[in-house]
Amino acid sequence: MRTTHLTRYSIIFALSTLVLFPVFAFANHGDSYSSGSWRGSTSASTDRKIDDLDNDKVEDLRIPILLGVAVSNLQDTWGDARSGGRVHEGIDIFAPRGAYIVSPTDAVVTRIDAGSLGGNVVYTANPGGETFYYAHLEDFADGLDVGDELEAGDLIGYVGNSGNASQASTHLHFTIYGDDGAENPFPRLTEEFDIEERIESIEEILKDADSDDEEDIARDLTLRYRSLFVEAQSEDIDLPASIEDALETGTTVSTVPGTITQVLSRTLTQGMKGADVMWLQTFIIAEDAGVAARALANVGATGNFGPLTKSAITEFQRASGLTPDGVVGPKSRAFIDAAVAK
Repeated sequence: MRTTHLTRYSIIFALSTLVLFPVFAFANHGDSYSSGSWRGSTSASTDRKIDDLDNDKVEDLRIPILLGVAVSNLQDTWGDARSGGRVHEGIDIFAPRGAYIVSPTDAVVTRIDAGSLGGNVVYTANPGGETFYYAHLEDFADGLDVGDELEAGDLIGYVGNSGNASQASTHLHFTIYGDDGAENPFPRLTEEFDIEERIESIEEILKDADSDDEEDIARDLTLRYRSLFVEAQSEDIDLPASIEDALETGTTVSTVPGTITQVLSRTLTQGMKGADVMWLQTFIIAEDAGVAARALANVGATGNFGPLTKSAITEFQRASGLTPDGVVGPKSRAFIDAAVAK
């Protein structure tokens, strides 16, 4: 049985006004990890929970982002240069602000902290004596506390850019620590949560959400990941009632916040990143012009303009009578603006 504490919905669409979350005050405000420090600050009851974890580490890990990130999207950023002469010890997993960060294995929460480098951070003890470190969170799962036991897929927090990543694209910094110190997670992140596991986690998130938020969560999830839920239905996987209602009701571009003149102030092409790219991806997914749009929906609105986004835009342009070049220039922006205004 899951024992994690799940939070209110916090997937934040790209162009929403930035919400300033409360500053969390903790006894320790460190930005760095020292081997074994998590064990020294835990209680006897937490230590017993840690001792109950499997002695063998999980070699092939699932990506600790529940939705919108595939193995093929990952980039090995281990060893990259950082400010102050530092070297990057971890992998940055880029995802939309508010994307769900989940535990890839059974785990025990050992430390929750806030600092100037990592921002909002969580440490967990994991099988095989390893510690997993999650940094730059937008917010923590509601009620998350040291000593909580997590199952794989349980919510830890939300993707953001807190700490020294405030000027960077939203992402999760993820590091593994073992007996020999920091280890590059990239070679071990080879798995993704399967569709049943994702639906189970979403069901828990919806179950623990405030009743007033559940409908909004379901609507926005079906906007971003409609194809996931349609696939689940085709495989006879039971969906939460609020998700089924949202699928039956349908989601239109009217749910996408803002107007094109507010959010797209530049020509967008492959290779760009940003909140405006995320807005555009959300719009293209909602329009569902064809196969490419549904493939993009499987990945989600990440804010990264890659080949899949270009294909989906080209498909939309062709269906709309625009020049199908995959570039969102003045004519495409005007067309989308008119569609949103309807």
